[in-house]
Amino acid sequence: MCRDVFKFIYFMFIVCGFHYKAWQITDAKKLRSHLLEGYVKDIFPIKNETDSLNLDINFILFSIDSFNEVERRIIVTAALQIIWKDPSLSWDPDLYGGKDKLSISSDQIWRPLIYLLYTPGEIKSVGEDIEYVILILHDGTVVYSPGGVMNTKCETDVSKFPFDIQNCVLYFTTWGIEQNVLSLSNQFNSARTEFYIDNPDWKLINTETYANDGGRYRVTITIKRNSFYYVIMIILPMMLFCILNPLVFLLPTESGERMSLAISILLSYAIFLTIMSSTIPATSNPICYLLVAMIAIIFVSGIIIILLIISAAFYYEEKVKISNCYKLVLKFSGRRHMSNNEYFPGKQMSKILDKTFIVISYSLLTVVILTFIILIVN
Repeated sequence: MCRDVFKFIYFMFIVCGFHYKAWQITDAKKLRSHLLEGYVKDIFPIKNETDSLNLDINFILFSIDSFNEVERRIIVTAALQIIWKDPSLSWDPDLYGGKDKLSISSDQIWRPLIYLLYTPGEIKSVGEDIEYVILILHDGTVVYSPGGVMNTKCETDVSKFPFDIQNCVLYFTTWGIEQNVLSLSNQFNSARTEFYIDNPDWKLINTETYANDGGRYRVTITIKRNSFYYVIMIILPMMLFCILNPLVFLLPTESGERMSLAISILLSYAIFLTIMSSTIPATSNPICYLLVAMIAIIFVSGIIIILLIISAAFYYEEKVKISNCYKLVLKFSGRRHMSNNEYFPGKQMSKILDKTFIVISYSLLTVVILTFIILIVN
């Protein structure tokens, strides 16, 4: 007996459940027919000519796909959540079984066309090639969220590369609508990032949004470069070579390895310069501080090669006549008493010059590195 009662209750539950679904679907069909009957999607959704339409826009950032500082472009995947009220799309939920919302295709009703400026190729409205689902509430509120991959121009500042911070601005505008009947507003002062996926090369620092009554909407995305790779591959080797370069004066002149080591270090700087040239725009303004520092270090490395030649020339001289310039070198090296001699042994003079040139080289390189650090920190 209990089993029969249970079967009956279960049967009634299934029947009522399906009946409830059919009832809901019927109401949705009636509501859709009611809203679209006589609706013209090409007409601006206002009651009177004196009224204006407000678009409430939210920018939803999903990911930063790439940032190319050479081409000065940023590619992001994002969406615009656009909310407005259409008086022709309101209804009484009690007349349709309490249904207070409806989802329809975006090509069925009027929707604003918002364009992203400064895009390569043909300019299209956001989400133009894709059909989206629009949510309509019973009071006429319409929620439309077109999106996709957005490619736009971004002015770059690589002066502090690889510790640079970039500010990219995405400009959106509406075309074909008079400014006096349309206003834009942003619900939040920043982009929504709850669905954001981190980029391995760039860290998202901040976002700002701004809307005005002229049909313009602006999104500022602030990103910071992940500099670990460039520190390991460029800066640390460059600093190491700066330490090694003046040490060529400690090698014996007879070995002949001084010049080969100095030239090898100079060529290594050229390799680093090639790596940087593929990352930094050729017409960057202001210029990259690291690039200036590397050019200065190459210049000092060239001076070291010249000083090596001078030292080697003295080494193979039996005696060197002491001129006023050499007297200054002897005084600087702490051999003031020898500066009164008319001649000086060539090998001994070469060793004195080597020690002097080491101090000069390290002094020049220290000035270059400290200047670079100060510019980066400020």
